[in-house]
Amino acid sequence: AAAFEHHERALALYRQLSARDGNADALNGIALDHAAAGELTTALMFHEQALELAENGHHGILNDIHNSMGTTLFGLGRLGEARDHHEIARALAVEAGDRFEQARALSGIAETLARDDLEGAQQLWASALSLYEDMKLPAADYIRRGRRHRSFWRPDWCVGRRFESTGRCCAAAAPARAPAA
Repeated sequence: AAAFEHHERALALYRQLSARDGNADALNGIALDHAAAGELTTALMFHEQALELAENGHHGILNDIHNSMGTTLFGLGRLGEARDHHEIARALAVEAGDRFEQARALSGIAETLARDDLEGAQQLWASALSLYEDMKLPAADYIRRGRRHRSFWRPDWCVGRRFESTGRCCAAAAPARAPAA
């Protein structure tokens, strides 16, 4: 509930300021809150609104939206669309030098390939693992244990989200415990 309230307040403030990127980021946060609650169809609606606002915006926000949307689409069983969004995020991340979003995209692409191309998926997970390990992020533990995307939907352990005020990934501040599967 606190995350929903935080993102709703942020959205209201960004709308007052006419801050397009901020609006997009807040809408994506609301989408992640809905995804964490298992409301994937509603989450997708918010991701789509965020993407429309951010289309020509900041690369970091676009990366996060595409990766988050890919995760939600994966949860809805729409693997091809999920892969497309993760591929876009990967390209943006490589261009911007954002290793976190690149690792997240690689993991997302791997997840969508795992059913049909396990060897290819394992190679992508290995690449994502290497990036996460270099950054010393707990997401590396998830890949080692084979728990891919579920980590991004946990409201109590938000591996993929960043604190907007500091730019730090909240995973670095998260408790050193693994969430229940």
